Amino acid sequence: MTTDFSSLAQLHSYSLASYWDARYVLSDAHTVFDWLQPAQAFFDILSPSLESNDEILVVGCGNSDLIRLLYQNNYCLLTAIDFSEVLIHQQVKRYEQYPEIEFTMMNMCHMTYPNGNFNKIIDKGSMDCLLTNMSTAPFEQALGEVYRCLKDGGCFFSLSHACERVRLSHFEVYNWDIRVFPIKRVTSRAVEHVTATPLPSTDYHYLYVCVK
Repeated sequence: MTTDFSSLAQLHSYSLASYWDARYVLSDAHTVFDWLQPAQAFFDILSPSLESNDEILVVGCGNSDLIRLLYQNNYCLLTAIDFSEVLIHQQVKRYEQYPEIEFTMMNMCHMTYPNGNFNKIIDKGSMDCLLTNMSTAPFEQALGEVYRCLKDGGCFFSLSHACERVRLSHFEVYNWDIRVFPIKRVTSRAVEHVTATPLPSTDYHYLYVCVK
């Protein structure tokens, strides 16, 4: 399934909790939807870099199937946040048999966790959404929070629609080692979203791996 988003007003709405609350009201605790890459494909890429004792934070978790895959593959120290209250209630219900998973309504731009709290932080398209409001400030705030909450030696994985030319400079404001991996699109399963700045057409998504 693919969607052509031509309206800047619609793009801007992706950075607003009210938009996502209204969207998730139309779904339920059993609904699964994955942006960009299918959850299984993304998990297969991430898993070699994960340890079973990692404290993992998933930001802007949505109703992706990634949380289930992480937990069922023994990555059980999981925290997932989203700024949609409707979504968080649905996820708590969906994963009620897994009480160890902590779901919290929280804006990734203003996280309340202590410094250096997580070994791994995972973003699957949420950072892209923050750039749809015509300002880089929310993206910069969220990235600063990610950097603050990551342990020294920890890793931030960010899956994006945006290529290095468009996105790399945003990440380079912090002192971490950055690697970029192009990932072939799976358009039959993914729904694309773009930033407010039109991006060149590409057959790839991009995984930014940032080690603090």
